[in-house]
Amino acid sequence: MSPTSRDRPSARGSARVALAVVGLVLALLAGCSTISSFTDLESDLDDAGFRDVRISLTTTRPVGLVVSADAPPGRTTAEGVAEAKEVIWTTFPRRFERLELTIDDEHDTLTYEHLEDELGARPERLDAGGDLESDVTRLGLFTLLGLLLAGVVVVALVAVLAIVLVRGNRRARAAAPPPTPWAPPATTGPPDPTPPSAASHPIPPLGTTPPPGATAPSDPARPSDPAYPGAPSGPIAPTPPPGGWTAARPDVWGGPPPTAPGTPTSTGGSDPSGGPDPSGPTGHPADDPTAPAIGVPTSATASRGEARLLGRRPRGPRPPAAQMPAGWDW
Repeated sequence: MSPTSRDRPSARGSARVALAVVGLVLALLAGCSTISSFTDLESDLDDAGFRDVRISLTTTRPVGLVVSADAPPGRTTAEGVAEAKEVIWTTFPRRFERLELTIDDEHDTLTYEHLEDELGARPERLDAGGDLESDVTRLGLFTLLGLLLAGVVVVALVAVLAIVLVRGNRRARAAAPPPTPWAPPATTGPPDPTPPSAASHPIPPLGTTPPPGATAPSDPARPSDPAYPGAPSGPIAPTPPPGGWTAARPDVWGGPPPTAPGTPTSTGGSDPSGGPDPSGPTGHPADDPTAPAIGVPTSATASRGEARLLGRRPRGPRPPAAQMPAGWDW
């Protein structure tokens, strides 16, 4: 394909655009010519002495002139109407089919044929300027086309501006460096693993006694806790329930008072206090001096939970063996 044939589509497109522009310019010139004919007629009526001259077009077909004015000073309304007809017929450079004339509130509608019969033939140069109705139709059409063209131009400019902005943003994002990853703020030294509350109120280890002058912990242990300062070490003997121990029924929680491991017991006879010997032949495990004390775990050292249980001896029927706590021997 030759370069000449490749350039033909663009040349044809340019020619069409040029023709459209030329047509729009001619339409604007024609419209300006029609408007100038109105202004010229108004000037001619002013020169003839008419006052408050107003010129417009009829809103119904056929399109005609609408002229209203006040008669010149010193003349009657009829004289003003006759003079206005003559000025319009001999000066307006367009052919019109109807004339609506109002002078001093006296309205009269005249056709082109009526004026021609009354005033004679018009000069040929005036009708050669064109028909008023055709000029008005042409002016309205090209005005509409001009508005459409202006709208297309505005839309095209907005589209071009949007494309330029989008491309600029993309280029800016492509040229920008990658974002810096977030990192925690740097510290001047190693973090303190001890919370402020623990640092201000240290709690001594279990089984130790605070040094003299030390501050007691904010949550001191209970007196039943073996770690409480001053608590006795080793096995803790159970506290007798209210009313004393019951040795008559071994199946009921209670029985003879238990003894801690290592405590000597009597082998029979009567209690020095005058009561029955708790180690007598009752069939209770307490009859065996070598058996561990009732309610005391087999371990020599009581844990914290066991010590709490020892301080709260339950009452009621003896639970089954399956429900006995681990480490208890009956």
